[in-house]
Amino acid sequence: MSKKKTCDECGSQSFVMNPNNGATECASCGLEKNDNAYDNSLPRELNTDHINQPAPRSRIPMPINFNQEIQEGDRIWTIPPPKKGRITNKQKIIDKIKEIEKEIKILEKESSNGGDSKDRLQKIDQLYDEGRKLANFGRDNVWDEDPNKNISDWKKNLSEWRLNDQTKRFFNLYSGVSEAEINKKIKELDPNLKWLPELEGKIITKQGFIRSALCHSHLPPRSPIDEQTKKRIETPHHERLGLEIYCLLSERDRGFWFFSDFIKRFRLNPKDINKILSQGLPLSIQIIHPVENINIITEHKRCFVDRCARIVGYPDDELPDLHFWFEYPDELMNKLKLRVKGEDLEVKLHYWIPLDSPSQKERGIVRPHRCGLKLLHIPLAYFTAQEIWCRRGDGFRDSCVKILKLIEEDLEWCSATVVEMDSWWDKLWESNRIHHGDKSLSVTKLRHK
Repeated sequence: MSKKKTCDECGSQSFVMNPNNGATECASCGLEKNDNAYDNSLPRELNTDHINQPAPRSRIPMPINFNQEIQEGDRIWTIPPPKKGRITNKQKIIDKIKEIEKEIKILEKESSNGGDSKDRLQKIDQLYDEGRKLANFGRDNVWDEDPNKNISDWKKNLSEWRLNDQTKRFFNLYSGVSEAEINKKIKELDPNLKWLPELEGKIITKQGFIRSALCHSHLPPRSPIDEQTKKRIETPHHERLGLEIYCLLSERDRGFWFFSDFIKRFRLNPKDINKILSQGLPLSIQIIHPVENINIITEHKRCFVDRCARIVGYPDDELPDLHFWFEYPDELMNKLKLRVKGEDLEVKLHYWIPLDSPSQKERGIVRPHRCGLKLLHIPLAYFTAQEIWCRRGDGFRDSCVKILKLIEEDLEWCSATVVEMDSWWDKLWESNRIHHGDKSLSVTKLRHK
């Protein structure tokens, strides 16, 4: 029996083919398995292949052949230039490096002529210390021990630090959250997924799922300005990344987990999620294909069924595969799209497309996605609760009540109501008694007890 392939980056066993280059990729983190595939990905700004670090694995996040013509619903945003303070500080560092190089050349000349180099060495040491203070800002690996270090390498190290910092902030590691807490609240959702980077000393050997997603966000480096309203737009970073991760995992499993519980586990702010949805703030281009694929239901997966049974405390190996008679509620699927909590208005996810601008200004398009994010796990949750209810195992009633409660919480993020979804399941369960042969009542009856 052949061994199932496992992703070296995140541990997932789910792989898909990239239609743009024919490569086999991990469905979770995008790690490419085909070294011969041609690379048509967006350029990586946050490159991590600096000195002493293993060469980064190839990951193709998205093709670059986007239509840059303005379409209906598009908004043009301009990225403002960096603040003067940052430019000035960077220039000071460059000047300091040039000054050190100049002094070294003078030192070499003086030494060859047999002159006393003590004063010159002291001056170089002083310049070096000043440069280190300017570049370091209290962080390691920003200013290399070699005074001839090129400024581009300094920028790479700074980008690497920022990437690590963003990963830590996403997991709230600066707020005293321990890795044990992450294991309990987040890794429980998928114990086989490598959520965090793996380190050997200070060298990152495996990126981890979250850090890999951050690497390929391709979002504006600074808060852009809407050219129509002339207002500066701030997108909540934590919630934006949380939504992207949820989209990626939902597409992978065809229904990942309850959205409301996902928010709590990752400490996302519901108000900021509503802000992103209602104002059409852009997510990464990473969401384009996953959201489209979620809307094309070609297969059922039992990933959610196993995950749900395990987390609510029921042995997942006792539950069967999805029955042939199970089907999604076609008439309600559009109502199961993610929307602003507590509102009936349909919303679209938006994403950012960088523009090739002939002017000096950095610009981009905020474009609405043509599809909404369907919460495919909700119908699967009804199936899971029913199977647990029919089997009457240990703690079955509490497990079913937990699932029904989570369904109710998630329906607050959809247009579909609890009454509509319960009615759909009651009819589906009753109309298929001839197939499943179970005399148990619909699990929805527990809501009324």
